[in-house]
Amino acid sequence: MVARSRKNRTRQAFSPIEQRRLRKRRQSGAKALRLFFWTWFLLILPVALIIGGVYVSLTADLPDITDLRNYRPPVVTTVYADDHQKIAEFYEERRFVVPLSRMPERLIQAFVAAEDARFFDHRGVDFFSILRATFK
Repeated sequence: MVARSRKNRTRQAFSPIEQRRLRKRRQSGAKALRLFFWTWFLLILPVALIIGGVYVSLTADLPDITDLRNYRPPVVTTVYADDHQKIAEFYEERRFVVPLSRMPERLIQAFVAAEDARFFDHRGVDFFSILRATFK
């Protein structure tokens, strides 16, 4: 056989034994690649399906965003007499709508502190608190 660089070799330049070795090497590489892709496919697909299922189950009973913009909480219905004297109140939940501007600053800070003590330290999602809640 004539000594040539690997790039310049053609199939005819290889002996039958070398050709078999090359074929086996290519096949073993292809098998390893197929195994790699199938393994990732079989690992990623179930994880993606589980994440999708959890997302759908958690968001199924959430209201539409337009409903949240037009939210009207149940309030007290008050009945007055002709002389503007209160006769009765009807309600399922005794709520009175108070605008945010009429609430004291300390009350707002108390609600924020009770719900999320680190509210002003993160940009909307507190991963540390989520991790802590996961392990509780």
